[in-house]
Amino acid sequence: MNNKRNTYRQRTDFLWQSVSFYGAILVIYSLISGSVSDWEFILVLKDPIVLVLSIIIVIASLSTLWKKLTNRTIIITNTSIILKSRFGQIKHEISEIEKIEYEERIPKNKNKEIHPIFSLHFKNIPRALRLRTAAYKYSKELSNDLMEIQRKVNEKN
Repeated sequence: MNNKRNTYRQRTDFLWQSVSFYGAILVIYSLISGSVSDWEFILVLKDPIVLVLSIIIVIASLSTLWKKLTNRTIIITNTSIILKSRFGQIKHEISEIEKIEYEERIPKNKNKEIHPIFSLHFKNIPRALRLRTAAYKYSKELSNDLMEIQRKVNEKN
């Protein structure tokens, strides 16, 4: 972070994957459960499985569109942490941080990466700001930047 500005955008790829997965399941199930007579395909929309899959697809699609619309970003500079979205931004000075707590959750699947969760406690804000690094692109770099800020805060205190 030597006079750099590091920008980390929120990930949405997992939401698109779920939409495409459930869409494929819906198509396969519809082909299996539908009936073909006189070269016409009849789809049963009153089937509860079709309804549940459709609801899941609609909710995941809306969630994906909302995340794309808000465009949440974390910007870390030498002196501040900026939480930015399409609707505004909040700037927190590093000098205002009282402490940073670091929590690692070890995944059940040993092949998955460990993504820490950081809790930032500020002097003028009663509630901690929790940053889940797995939700952002370049999560390793974000973790490293937050660890560097944690070292600075610990040296200061």
